Amino acid sequence: MRAAIYTRVSTKHQAKDGFSLREQRERLQEIADANGWDPRIFEDAGISGETLDGRPAMLALLAEVRAGHIDVVLVMDESRLSRDNFVGGLIRNDLKNSGVRLVTPSGERDLTIASEELTSVIIQATAAYEQRIRTEKSRAGQARGAAEGYWMGGPPPFGYRCVEAGSHTRLAIDDSEAEVILRAVALVVDEGLSTWETCHRLNAAGMHTRRGRKWLHQNLRRHLRSEALKGLARWAKGTPDETLIDFPGLLDAGRWEQLQAVLDAVAIPNRAPRNEYPLSGRLFSTCGSHMYGTFRKDRGVRQYRCFRSQSSRDDRCDCKWRPMSDQVEKAVWSEVVKSLSEPERLLAMAEDHRRLREAQEPLQRSQSDSLAAQVQSLERAYARALTEYARAGLDGVSVRRALTDLQDELDAARKRLAHAQEWDLQFEQNTARLRSLQEIAGAAKTRLLGMSLAEQKQVLALLDVRVRVTTPGSRRSSGAIEVTGVLFESLLGDLRTGRAGGERSEGPRPGLPFSGLAVVS
Repeated sequence: MRAAIYTRVSTKHQAKDGFSLREQRERLQEIADANGWDPRIFEDAGISGETLDGRPAMLALLAEVRAGHIDVVLVMDESRLSRDNFVGGLIRNDLKNSGVRLVTPSGERDLTIASEELTSVIIQATAAYEQRIRTEKSRAGQARGAAEGYWMGGPPPFGYRCVEAGSHTRLAIDDSEAEVILRAVALVVDEGLSTWETCHRLNAAGMHTRRGRKWLHQNLRRHLRSEALKGLARWAKGTPDETLIDFPGLLDAGRWEQLQAVLDAVAIPNRAPRNEYPLSGRLFSTCGSHMYGTFRKDRGVRQYRCFRSQSSRDDRCDCKWRPMSDQVEKAVWSEVVKSLSEPERLLAMAEDHRRLREAQEPLQRSQSDSLAAQVQSLERAYARALTEYARAGLDGVSVRRALTDLQDELDAARKRLAHAQEWDLQFEQNTARLRSLQEIAGAAKTRLLGMSLAEQKQVLALLDVRVRVTTPGSRRSSGAIEVTGVLFESLLGDLRTGRAGGERSEGPRPGLPFSGLAVVS
């Protein structure tokens, strides 16, 4: 029996809410020894279970499973595999299709048996629901803290340090770093030096970066562009929850604007060609890190390279393959077109999706009913509290403050219920939509073949495509990649109406997972 042990922790503090990596290994090894198995160890340390991105051990395990090299997988529980319904479904599908048994300390599950697969789905979905509740509560708490001026984690901006403020932290000016910034501003604004010349002056004076390294043009310019210099930071920047954090600034508003005007005036325009790289952030190297697009000026070619292969990184990997952009993009797009324009492949995808959704539907319905009851209970509690405070003679401002937490909990519950109801509605609509797979395939073949790189980038985002290098190429041999994605129903409508792609809606979106292998010369 060819066995594998998979262990995962999400953070270095995992022992507080689960088992450490060592505890998982020891407990699972006991089970393996009792059965006479000599398992291989696959371990992801400090990695979330909500996605497959950045989980090299899980990706390696699934590759071995698909290759038929594994007969049984041992895990502490289904939540170690995934804390996301969709990702968990993909992993279970690979295990089931390869006939792999799933063994936990609580027992063994044969995923080819419907009742046992349903049990696994329920356990994993419960873990995903609990994870989502924790995430929403944490995010709401962080938003409130940011609005009150607290620093919500991460290294402070250059020129500042974190100081304790009760159970939170605030930003305070770091005198030594502030001296460096103020000197740089004076050299740029008052003496008219370029950022290159300013770096030379700072380095010559021994005024280095926070890590004690010499200043580089791009690094210094980034710090001088930061709004933190005027005492402003943005939590959850670029999202609907974006919140401004105010703290003492190194520069007043007028001085900061003057600095930005000088930097704008001396900025060097980007002379590199404006190339599209639709696979940037979606293509992953064998080390698990993402690959990004880059232009070789000396050869005039577009390539992708591993993010961790940069020479300036302390944790530099040994990934050397830099596939030509045209070739890897063509291979990926060909696989996408093939997956979506062949009716028989769509029918197979639809059948897999139907079986998965049939297993998940009872739990989803139960969650919707539970959430509806929770919302009603919170609404009654809110009404009772409002009445009691009114009888006590509290003014409106005091009442709102007293009910803030209850109101936040009620708003969060209503949002979860809306998402659950949206899922129910889309699942009901899905059955009717899947009857027209022949029409979808025809629309896909017509629309996808002539798309530009910019349009391909939109479609890849809508399909949530992920590309993993399974075999790096070389000058003498071709490389191999694995393409996975999800045909969401929003794209089905886009293909019918002829649009290249639209914005992604919030909340869960039922879809058909697809995958394929391709060769890159």
